[in-house]
Amino acid sequence: MAKVQCHALQQRLERDTNLREPYEETIKKDLDKNYITTADGSCRHSVWYLPHHPVINKQKPDKIRRVTNAASKYKGTSLNDALLTGPDLLCNLHGCLLRFRQYSVAITADIEAMFVQSDIQPQDQDYLRFLWTQNGNEKIFKYNRLIFGATCSPSCAVFVLQKCANDHKQEHPDAYTSIMQQFYMDDFMQTYPSEEEAPRSADEIKTVLHTGGFNLTKFLSNRPAALDNLLEEDKPLMKAQRTLGPTWNPKTDKLIFSKPELFYTGQQMTQGKVLSMAASLFDPVGLI
Repeated sequence: MAKVQCHALQQRLERDTNLREPYEETIKKDLDKNYITTADGSCRHSVWYLPHHPVINKQKPDKIRRVTNAASKYKGTSLNDALLTGPDLLCNLHGCLLRFRQYSVAITADIEAMFVQSDIQPQDQDYLRFLWTQNGNEKIFKYNRLIFGATCSPSCAVFVLQKCANDHKQEHPDAYTSIMQQFYMDDFMQTYPSEEEAPRSADEIKTVLHTGGFNLTKFLSNRPAALDNLLEEDKPLMKAQRTLGPTWNPKTDKLIFSKPELFYTGQQMTQGKVLSMAASLFDPVGLI
């Protein structure tokens, strides 16, 4: 099944050269960053091969993401069927949004490629194999980091994040509290009573996360002066962005909820889409 799907993907990429080159680049980058490694055909235990395909973000059409399908079934079962979801370690979403309105100085950021910063144990990596053809030769790769689409990945990633905070709880108690309470998966959002406190806190959180391999980046604030001490590559762009569902405009400091189209579009309705539509039925006003 993996061979057939890989062949079909190759044919699709051959027909679309604009898609083929960036897709091949995703594999090259993952190899360079050691997110994936080559594997031989032999293994002492059972293995699993993951089909993969490109996904294009409509808001970022130039960005191609390679997505593995851990829900793909073979003989009635999938990799996700064999994985435990794990405990729900996410912070309460309503609590994050309410605390984001607590003080006047707001800062948001997110962790760069959060999932792939967590290692997979060597004995489990062969369950994350995938096929790819280079120069006519079929090659086997395997992931050594958490993957998007695996049912256990969110819980594992948040556990590692919180473990990082716990390891530095004694020397950085404020950063510990922020990491435990102000992150919703890879999104960070917090408010402060003063512009002086905000940069100190952001820098401390960034330092603590760096010890665990996490890079906190894409900072944004309604008070640009609060981020003056950031490195040049972290300098924020003052534009509206999605923040845990609603759009936050840092210039006006408002959270804006937009109404979805309330008719069936023909797309498959998932639980996440239904909840997103329900949450956005509120009047499109800024939360003060």
